[in-house]
Amino acid sequence: MASEPYLIIASVRVKRNRIAGVIILAMEDTKSLCLKNAAIAILRMAQCHTAFLQKNKELGVNHDCYDKETF
Repeated sequence: MASEPYLIIASVRVKRNRIAGVIILAMEDTKSLCLKNAAIAILRMAQCHTAFLQKNKELGVNHDCYDKETF
């Protein structure tokens, strides 16, 4: 039995570290778990990267890990 497609909308926005992302996934029943896990993984990576940059800032390390073309 096929269920109705649905959306997962996930976003990460950090002003100081210039990390911003939006994930919108239209999912079918058979792929929903895989895509949901992918969205969660991407959000966690962004959150970890934000924490990494914040820790470096606290330690006095001032650098950018990426350039404008990355996003």
